[in-house]
Amino acid sequence: MLSSSVDAGLVVKRPSEADVVRCLTDASLNKRDGTLEQLRVWLQASSGRQPLADPVSVFRGIAAALTDDVWGTRYQSVKLIEELIPLLEPDEVDRCLQVALRPLVRCLGDPKVTVRMAASDALDLYSDQTGNFGQLLESITRFGVLSDSPSTRKAILTNLAFLFAEKNSNRDFQTLVTALLGLLSEDICSGYHTTILHILDRISMLVGEARFHSYLKVPLPDLCDRYYRLSKKSKPQSRVNSASLPAPVSEDIVYGLIPSRIIVQLDDRRNIHTQLRATEELKEIVISAPHIRDLQPHLTNFLMFVAGLLQEKTNFQVSFALS
Repeated sequence: MLSSSVDAGLVVKRPSEADVVRCLTDASLNKRDGTLEQLRVWLQASSGRQPLADPVSVFRGIAAALTDDVWGTRYQSVKLIEELIPLLEPDEVDRCLQVALRPLVRCLGDPKVTVRMAASDALDLYSDQTGNFGQLLESITRFGVLSDSPSTRKAILTNLAFLFAEKNSNRDFQTLVTALLGLLSEDICSGYHTTILHILDRISMLVGEARFHSYLKVPLPDLCDRYYRLSKKSKPQSRVNSASLPAPVSEDIVYGLIPSRIIVQLDDRRNIHTQLRATEELKEIVISAPHIRDLQPHLTNFLMFVAGLLQEKTNFQVSFALS
């Protein structure tokens, strides 16, 4: 069924959301471009006055279109997400982006620069709209920086500049720093060590040397030693007076309760011991939480995340522990 919206005397038919999802999800119908354009025209005509009945399903369709072989379709999909975000409440944005973050992050490494730029803008807007920088950084790390595809990983590493805006100077970059240090230890990443070191320098300049060096203390010592060796920087020897350090920044939290670093560690396919430690820490946090109500508003998204881990993981020990 179609409804209509009237704007300046122009009648624009509202597309059936079921048809939108079907046409965007099924590439064989060859209707993605037309459907995306129809939805954008209706949104502009209605000025957001008629919200989507089931935005999560619509975003699921858009997520499918983000992987289309035609770059123009991918670009339209990213731009549609950027237009939809301001029309939704922050909690709705979080629910909707849960189904689209993986392909949207992958668009940061798209062969077309216009798609890459649009993806950067959309992800930045998502963080601003929801205040959930921790979730953004965790997703970029998990789906991009630690991608199984070396080409995707390399392309995304060159398109992270939007993260290092001054507005993010008080954010916690531990998750990203730990992942980057891990990449420095892999021979397969030797071709872009310079890019990784440049990103680490950008983070250091943004958050300050004292806080940056505190990030380096979290990973294994050999990773830090390799960083200092490759960057040709001197490892701090003297203990810094604690009074001279900036005030500590609270750790970014996702799902209302879980430190973002744990989420990334759970997805570290290279290190079973890291996964198991993160699993135990996650269980302890959930079981011993003094106020489980902090998790309740995010429960659906949290369960979707855990279900995704159980589906993706091939390691029996981690899957069993999460169960």
